[in-house]
Amino acid sequence: ASERTKALEASLLREQQLAGKLSIALEQETQIGALQSRIITVVSHEFRTPLSVIHSSAELLQYYYDKLPQARRDAVHLRIRDSIFYLHNLLKDITLVDRAQRKQIQPSYSKVAFSALCQQLSETLFREVNQPERITLQFVQNIETTMQTDVTLLSQIFTNLVSNALKYSAEDEPVQVQFWLDGPQFVLEVADQGIGIPVYEQEKVFELFYRASNVDERRGLGLGLFIVQAICQMMEGTVQVNSDGRGQGATFIVRLPLMPNASIVNNFQSDLI
Repeated sequence: ASERTKALEASLLREQQLAGKLSIALEQETQIGALQSRIITVVSHEFRTPLSVIHSSAELLQYYYDKLPQARRDAVHLRIRDSIFYLHNLLKDITLVDRAQRKQIQPSYSKVAFSALCQQLSETLFREVNQPERITLQFVQNIETTMQTDVTLLSQIFTNLVSNALKYSAEDEPVQVQFWLDGPQFVLEVADQGIGIPVYEQEKVFELFYRASNVDERRGLGLGLFIVQAICQMMEGTVQVNSDGRGQGATFIVRLPLMPNASIVNNFQSDLI
């Protein structure tokens, strides 16, 4: 009887644990479903303006191309390009948010030299970011230190921060970007002289869909900084923001380990294989 009681208790415990896991999984699916519903609602609204711009600009070129001066044609082409650029980045961010919520993003670490990494990030910047001529980039080129990182995810952090800095600054204001090493950490700093962030809102800017109260009519969904923080956490790093308030600009500082614990485990497993 005693053995039977223990077996029943063990079976009951397993069922309770299974029920708990199922409850957690159901809650996660419910949250993801609610997130997807909100994304669809917000994105459908956000798509209207750039799609309208593309449509009206295309019609203008179709019916009046020969009558438009070259300067006007160039301006219309630029408007189409900017709208497509915005939609492309928006879709990329939405995909990343969905994958992050489902925990489907795993860093793929590889060994890279610091100077080569900085060069690669700068090339990505000028290829992926709008108005790259406004950016001042600084890093020491002759450092031979190597690090383990996921260059693709690091590039995503980089482009998101720089794009934000450009968006929330006047078109004649520069954005300063710096890379350096601080002991066992790689440091990325992006500083602008733009609209700043109210002090009481700075803890919230990394929340999904959150936008500061002073962004005015600038386009955006509040995805970029959420993605930055999510990737930093996946790569065992941190991101922080410093701003003296409205109109005082903002500085974002990312710190990532040169040798993340996960990369050590991955390398050890690879050696065993």
